[in-house]
Amino acid sequence: MLGGSQSLFPYFPEVLFLKVLLINPKISMNWSRTPTCPLGLLSIASFLIHAGHTVKIFDNMVESKSIKRYIRSFDPDIVGLSVI
Repeated sequence: MLGGSQSLFPYFPEVLFLKVLLINPKISMNWSRTPTCPLGLLSIASFLIHAGHTVKIFDNMVESKSIKRYIRSFDPDIVGLSVI
């Protein structure tokens, strides 16, 4: 288990705390996907927050904001996407 002062990247010790954006993308297929709680992203976010990182989740299934503006305003170091 990582503590708040340990890096997730042992080969880059200068990277201690990151701003992480996790995205649940909108699915545009012929079938309908009911919005659900993105448990995988929440699990990853919980681990990262516990390690001292700043994490935001953008759920494009329910958000009406522009994802481009959201990314620019948060200015994350890393972006993660959920896929099926």
